[in-house]
Amino acid sequence: MSAPRDALPLRCSRRCQWALCCLLVLIGLALTTWLSLKLHHDSQALRQQHFDQLAGERLARLEERLETRQRDLDSVRRFFESSAAVSRSEFERFARPLLDDHLVLSWAPLLKVDPAIRDAQLLAFARRAEILVGSGFQLREADSQGRLQPLQPRGHYYPLLFSLSRSVSELPLGQDMASPGPRREALEDALRHDHISRSAILRFTSGAEADRLGLLLVAPVRDRAATAHAGSHAAAPLRGALFSTISLRQLLEEGQTALTLESLALELHDPIHAGATPTYHLGRPAADSSLLASRELRTAGGDFHLVIRPTTRFLAQHPVLPVWSIALPGTALSLLLGVLLFVLLSQRQRALALVERRTAELQESREALRLSEERWALALDGIGDGVWDWDLLADRLYLSPMWKRMLGYAEDEIGDRPEEWRSRLHPEDAARCEQALHEHLAGRTPLYRSEKRLRCKDGGWKWLLARGKVVERLPDGQPARIIGTHVDISMRKALELELRQSHARLQGLLEAATQVAIIGIDRAGEVRTFNAGAERLLGYDRTEILGQAASPLLAAKPLAASAGLAEVPDAVPALLAALLRTRQHRELDTVLLRRNREPLQVTLMLSAILAADGQLDGYLLIAIDIGERMRTRRALEEHSHLLQKLGAQVPGSIYQFRLYPDGRSCFPYASAGIHEVYEVSPEQVRADASPVFARLHPDDRARIDRSIHASASALLRWQEDYRVQLPQRGLRWLRGDAMPERLPDGSVLWHGFIADITSLKQVEDELRTLTITDPLTGIHNRRYFLDQLHIELERRNRTGRPFSLIMLDIDHFKRINDSFGHDAGDQVLRELCRRIAARLRRLDCFCRLGGEEFIVICPETDAAQAGQLAEALRQLLESAPFPAVGRVTASFGVTSAHPGDSHESLLQRVDQALYAAKGSGRNRVCGAPVESGA
Repeated sequence: MSAPRDALPLRCSRRCQWALCCLLVLIGLALTTWLSLKLHHDSQALRQQHFDQLAGERLARLEERLETRQRDLDSVRRFFESSAAVSRSEFERFARPLLDDHLVLSWAPLLKVDPAIRDAQLLAFARRAEILVGSGFQLREADSQGRLQPLQPRGHYYPLLFSLSRSVSELPLGQDMASPGPRREALEDALRHDHISRSAILRFTSGAEADRLGLLLVAPVRDRAATAHAGSHAAAPLRGALFSTISLRQLLEEGQTALTLESLALELHDPIHAGATPTYHLGRPAADSSLLASRELRTAGGDFHLVIRPTTRFLAQHPVLPVWSIALPGTALSLLLGVLLFVLLSQRQRALALVERRTAELQESREALRLSEERWALALDGIGDGVWDWDLLADRLYLSPMWKRMLGYAEDEIGDRPEEWRSRLHPEDAARCEQALHEHLAGRTPLYRSEKRLRCKDGGWKWLLARGKVVERLPDGQPARIIGTHVDISMRKALELELRQSHARLQGLLEAATQVAIIGIDRAGEVRTFNAGAERLLGYDRTEILGQAASPLLAAKPLAASAGLAEVPDAVPALLAALLRTRQHRELDTVLLRRNREPLQVTLMLSAILAADGQLDGYLLIAIDIGERMRTRRALEEHSHLLQKLGAQVPGSIYQFRLYPDGRSCFPYASAGIHEVYEVSPEQVRADASPVFARLHPDDRARIDRSIHASASALLRWQEDYRVQLPQRGLRWLRGDAMPERLPDGSVLWHGFIADITSLKQVEDELRTLTITDPLTGIHNRRYFLDQLHIELERRNRTGRPFSLIMLDIDHFKRINDSFGHDAGDQVLRELCRRIAARLRRLDCFCRLGGEEFIVICPETDAAQAGQLAEALRQLLESAPFPAVGRVTASFGVTSAHPGDSHESLLQRVDQALYAAKGSGRNRVCGAPVESGA
């Protein structure tokens, strides 16, 4: 490429050339040096950034996993502190969902011993523990190597009582968690600061060898009730401690991506043994890398040093760009540019002289070419074709007036640039047209020929046939000029397109029907059409069956039998004609023959093909395979029969319940047992479930609706006990259990069963009534009273609404028993309860505390109102004599609840009021000291 004439002097001395070349080389070397150092430093910084990010994510994930386990352990601690006592089954039921992140979860109660009777106390505790957890309980302690050994004398122990794990089968129940070493240090730290403490790294006594090394999380558990008295959690009595066993493998390896495990090496160092072998290591660090990230893992026994280094895989994935990789090619390129500049400057003078000579020759050639173009245009305009002449050297395209008129343009509306033609070329034809032109210009074809579309002035497209030939080439063989014509072929292309579309539609229809056999048979009985579906169903290849007789495909006797023909024609045309008779179309279920002569069950649609003159031209057979449909139908019938038998044997009903997004619901399937539980038939609820919901008890309807929608939202198991009102059987208790699945249309389908549990509920109600009812008087007993008192105290603290207690005791009841007998005393108790219960409100709670002592809880009642009620009750007892014993009186004590009252303080006040009434002569009402003083 030559430079502009004013870029350099026309004459450049040899010295000037050398100076320019050396300057260019020096600039290139300086730029290469700067770029090499810059890229090397950037690649090092990028590797450091990737390492810091990956190591930071690893350390953050470690802290997150530890915090998650501490939250889990804290939730178990709150569960223990909120419960007066926790059984083994309750512990396992609460802790089992947490085992995904814990190796072992354990509970160890505090066992304090008296040194004088230590062995007896330990033996008694071990026997009680064996009753709770089994014979595997044995009191032992662990040494520093994780081995179990006999207990050493101490003032208190923390033996493992409950322990739960998914992977450790042999749990050391009875192991003292206050054993000397990291276990005791972590326990003492947890008790000292009243928080969840981490132990130092230790070796566990059980589990797989890979999980033996790890740490403990320790959470102290205190008495919640005592906590409320003490006012401080740390001052409350200690019940024991909860322990979470976490292996280092579980903590450091699980939950990590494969990329993190392969890219980073991890070491855990004990600061007490600095320089020794790491306590735990994962992966092999690269020996020649200075990258490092570290963090302190804080435990009760000291801080452990966690170090992360890159592996050789990480270094290979994030290489540092060597300096020589840029410096070497940069230096070579600088030298090459210097040499190239010298060569260009040396040859420029010779190039200028050559350009002047060739310019003169080109002017002469152009003049001769112009004359030739004029003669060619005059010759071709006479035959009506559009003429084009392309000067490849000047990149000018001559278009004849006829060419422009074919596209609807005037002569002056299109220029002489090739873009005038290219811009009007259809995008789908551009690549093909350019390829044909390139082939001819390269000399590989004798003539340029291409069919293409050009855009007309009105926006439409016109098909043209382009033909041309290179008429001038340069000495080196490169084309210099090409001349050709354009002929309008739009009409021919339209006819071809219509023919191709019709043929493609027909062929596509036949080939797309892969599940249907389409066979065309001419009047002679030979196969003329055999689509892909026929190949698949019958096993023939169309190349071997086309033009052959159709008799191997047709089972004559089954065909005739399915059509009800008495005689079977021998020839194929006669058989098909007999099947159709006078009709144009017929459909029947019959068989065709496969290539292996096996019958194929099909639905055959037979039609006659008529020629243009109305004469028979052949037959069209369309066959649909119904074998699979028949097998499926038989299987469904067998499955339905089996399901009906199973449903008849299962108590209750098995069912499918479907809830649509718009709120509609139905039972797509229900066994016959649904009539027993709902007194509806399966057909009544198959399309609409409203008859079932109409049977629900009004008090249970809203709860059932909420539970169904909650199960549908979270796709959780649905389980409910509820009541129904049946027209014939009355009130019944049912239990439903089902699992949901979401269907593609957004609806939810449950699969489950419903059982009648009325008898079970009746037994439960009877048992509950027995536990809260006094058997002699029929009123509530002391247990029920304490439950109701607790409820009223909570309501009083929550809302501030008043309530009062009335306690009464029969005067001289022992004298009644001694004088009239215990049967008479029992009659007095029953009559007293009858009278008082008739006088009380429905919301009042009347209970027998024991013997001749009774108490009444009066909600929404202050002390004055309670005193009036007590006086009315006293007069009620005194006013009428009791059968067999005569006059009976009682003493009454009254008090009302104050802010901050507990059930002990409230009972103590009302008891004091009762004793005040007895001390004042009996048969009277006294208030508590506070009320009376007020």
